Amino acid sequence: MERYTVDAIEGEKVVLLPSKNECDRIVVSMKQFSSNLSDGDIIEATISSEGKVMEYKLLSDETQNAFKKNQALLQKILNKNKK
Repeated sequence: MERYTVDAIEGEKVVLLPSKNECDRIVVSMKQFSSNLSDGDIIEATISSEGKVMEYKLLSDETQNAFKKNQALLQKILNKNKK
């Protein structure tokens, strides 16, 4: 399985960015996921060449860690701009 970040949810489509190359985009149907996904979620998934999600797992801990890291970076930038 490969790691992906949920970049966007556009209607019934989910845009995934592979962690190895975030320049690539993979668009799959939201119907292929049994749980609700949100922008920024990190998942491990096996996706066929036809764009079918064969299996996936939501990585909640990694998602939370990435969120905290991004929030800290944002605060650092905002605090720097106040000076």
